[in-house]
This record gives sequence, C-alpha cells and structure tokens, in this order.
Amino acid sequence: MNTLDGGEHFIPEQLGLPLKRPSDTLNEDDHCWCEVKSLDSAFEETEEEDDGMTVEELVKAFEKAAETGWDDVTYAVAV
Repeated sequence: MNTLDGGEHFIPEQLGLPLKRPSDTLNEDDHCWCEVKSLDSAFEETEEEDDGMTVEELVKAFEKAAETGWDDVTYAVAV
C-alpha cells in the first residue's frame, strides 16, 4: 500500500498489467489511474487466465514505479 500514489492509486500499464475498462467508449473523464481502497477489498478470485506475472514480480513492479515515480504522462488516456 505504501507504493501507491496517494496511498491508493496506481497505473496498471506501468506495472506491465493490462488496463481493463468497463467500456470501449472513452471520454474526457477517463484516466490511466486505478484505485485500491484497502487490501481486504483489492483482490478477488477470478476464472480469468493469469497474465504470467508472479506475485514477487508484481511487488517488484510496484516498488520500481514508486521509486521512479508514477508516470501519468506516458500512460495518459488519449480521448
């Protein structure tokens, strides 16, 4: 949680994860950030295939992004 921007935001694509949106329609309110309110509600079981990243790799990706800075310019959503 301490690697998240503002304690609750992250950019999935910067971690090597796909950004999944509820719809293909983008508007001026869309952005690259996703939110984690608490670890208790952050993860849920799914039937989807994994992305091939281990937990250790994901943790390292979060740590690297926090160290180098979350890059909302590179990963900005083009409307």
